[in-house]
Amino acid sequence: MLRVASASSGSAGEPSQGTDKGTAKAAAKETAQESAQKSGLTATVDLSRENSQVYLENTGQTELHRVRVIGAGKNLGILSKLMPGEKKVLAVSGQASDIAVSAIDPSDKEIDGFVQYIQPNFPAPSSASVEVEVPLGTMSAPESPEVSGQVFDKSESTNASPLALTISVNKTEGREGEVVGFRCTARNAGIEELSKIKIICAGKMASTNYLTSGKELYLDGAAIIRDSFELSAGVEGQNAGGQIFTNNTSVEIWKVSPEISLTVEAPGKVHRNDIAAIRARVENIGSSSLTGIVVSDVFGELGRLDSLGPGEFQVLQKDRTISESLRGEVRVLAKNGAGREVYASRSLEIEVRNSSLQLDGQPGEVRAYPGEPAEVTWVLSNTGEETLKNITLSGEGKGCTLPELLPGKSVRMAAIYNKSSSTMICVTAHGVDETGFAAESNASVLIKAITPGIGLK
Repeated sequence: MLRVASASSGSAGEPSQGTDKGTAKAAAKETAQESAQKSGLTATVDLSRENSQVYLENTGQTELHRVRVIGAGKNLGILSKLMPGEKKVLAVSGQASDIAVSAIDPSDKEIDGFVQYIQPNFPAPSSASVEVEVPLGTMSAPESPEVSGQVFDKSESTNASPLALTISVNKTEGREGEVVGFRCTARNAGIEELSKIKIICAGKMASTNYLTSGKELYLDGAAIIRDSFELSAGVEGQNAGGQIFTNNTSVEIWKVSPEISLTVEAPGKVHRNDIAAIRARVENIGSSSLTGIVVSDVFGELGRLDSLGPGEFQVLQKDRTISESLRGEVRVLAKNGAGREVYASRSLEIEVRNSSLQLDGQPGEVRAYPGEPAEVTWVLSNTGEETLKNITLSGEGKGCTLPELLPGKSVRMAAIYNKSSSTMICVTAHGVDETGFAAESNASVLIKAITPGIGLK
């Protein structure tokens, strides 16, 4: 890949042009530059800012795919597509160096781009020359990610921020050395356009000059798990009056330790409001004693242990009232002999048996002459897993009660209606299970009045 030190194509440092060797090297350099420029991909690296920016432009006639930016041998980002004449910019945290760019052309051939640098004493390209300023998808994990701490000072924002910020991750825990992929999304939730938007997360930065109402800016990246940490992100922008708005958010990432083992036992399915025993077996599988052991579940603390020696284990149990189905985790935290935090978790899923009713009216439409009886059949089904009691059907002045309906069972009830005009009959079924939890369903049938036609001859 071609790397050019500056926008100038001078040959300082080359052998004298009076020698064949120097002439050949100069010609080879010019040929390489011409080849890169003819590829249609150019990159201008702006070093005049605190954080470097790489301006990418497709000056060719065909679209380019998988546009890759590399700095000092590391992937800084990949752009999936760059259309002819399109310009985009990648913001790089800190000063960029040794930049190279490449892309895939329509014939699936990899091409190298032409790179030029703007030094601090030269003016940067006008922001108006960049049609769209977007972040590129980060493909590499930073060696030392800046992942914790507040990113922007909230004291600069005096009012509620119109910038909404979220972080989504592909995992919230993992072994040491595993990579967590993340996406930070900043959305303009206000009604006015904002400018100079900047997202910072894990040592990466994405920016755009403008963000209209409802639009979003993304920052994709990755972080290597060294220890448990808090992945923090911040966004900053300003309105037309120059007022600065900020927002911060974070998500916890846990390192799973090989020094502690956790096993969880709990019933898979219970009746609503049943008392379920949750058992956690904690074992020290490391070589040093563990202290300050705390086990917690979705309800709170499950129990504590002062210490566990190597090879020792203890079982903690606590009864929980299960009022609804839950999906969560049981976690254990402790300190090893070196005072470092150790962590393990196991999933906890308990399903509450469903209580539900379904009411259907058959047929969906009944045609009858005004004042004549119209028969409707109501079909009531217990579609849940619990027995329902005291089931009532009410609506349109009629009602009935069933003392009990077992799971999977259905009953059919006929009703006669006399209507002088087209009417929608609406009925509600209501019942409760043994715990008092209510199940309800609604259904309707249209009784359509037939208007007799009279003809004279």
